[in-house]
Amino acid sequence: VDKAAFVALFNAFSMPVKLKKAHELSLAYKIDGVPTLGIGGRYFTSISLNGTAEKTLSTTNHLLAKIRAGK
Repeated sequence: VDKAAFVALFNAFSMPVKLKKAHELSLAYKIDGVPTLGIGGRYFTSISLNGTAEKTLSTTNHLLAKIRAGK
């Protein structure tokens, strides 16, 4: 990553708004660790909930399919 580009983006006018939104989402999802995935604004999952990365990806795919099907 180009340092100047990173610094410019980090100091951009919109950054505080984006950081606030990210913080609000982390509180809404009750994220207590990483990696945690928020899915469609309705679900979240993580390795700690599923036990393995493979099960987490399977759960994620299931939830995405459910959202795409309108359920």
